[in-house]
Amino acid sequence: MKIIKTILSLIALVAAALGAAQAAGAVHWNPALVDLLTGGATVLGTFGIVPLTLTMAEHRACAAIATFAAALVTAHATGAIPGAPKVFNVVAVGAALLSVLGRWDAPATVPPAPPAAA
Repeated sequence: MKIIKTILSLIALVAAALGAAQAAGAVHWNPALVDLLTGGATVLGTFGIVPLTLTMAEHRACAAIATFAAALVTAHATGAIPGAPKVFNVVAVGAALLSVLGRWDAPATVPPAPPAAA
């Protein structure tokens, strides 16, 4: 399961790199395609690994912001929201990075250590 979670986080980070390259002008793909790829990868990233130890509320806040931003970027890709593609590429990059920190499910709990013998 850890391998799958790692792959999901890597997909989100690769999509963030693609969005950054598109925003910087290094890649000249269709902006709508980049928005859709980054938006989808952002949602996948919320189910990946957890690189930092945050509280569950912080994980969920990051996931909520990332998911909302992915929805905005996807709406822009479909033409529902007007705006400059570079701006939405930057938003998508931030969302993908937040998705790696975000988590919807509860993290695995470590069982308590047995009491020390007296």
